[in-house]
Amino acid sequence: MAYNNMRGRSSVVVLNDFYMDFIEEHDKFYLAFSFFDLMEYDRAALSVQGCKNKKAYYLHMYGRYLADEKRKLDNAPDSFGPPDKLENGHLKTLKTELAKKYAITELDGFCIYL
Repeated sequence: MAYNNMRGRSSVVVLNDFYMDFIEEHDKFYLAFSFFDLMEYDRAALSVQGCKNKKAYYLHMYGRYLADEKRKLDNAPDSFGPPDKLENGHLKTLKTELAKKYAITELDGFCIYL
């Protein structure tokens, strides 16, 4: 990306890989963010699937987590008794994916929080 400075000479602005990835995936990220605001977590996760940006990866993983939690609450029986023991295999899948990225130090603070 080039711009003219005050002296009239053109300079090249070198952006690091983080910003270049974000610029390339800008539309997908904001589409996912819009789906997230509408509580369409599955759609948010799918719209940023395969993105290289860490923010998009966080939205993908957190969207998958929230979609599963929402699905679990929707399918829960409405009773006043003790809650049934629910097996959540989806959480195990998310944990293994995050553990692999953590082992090779590819996670940022948000994904580590997850």
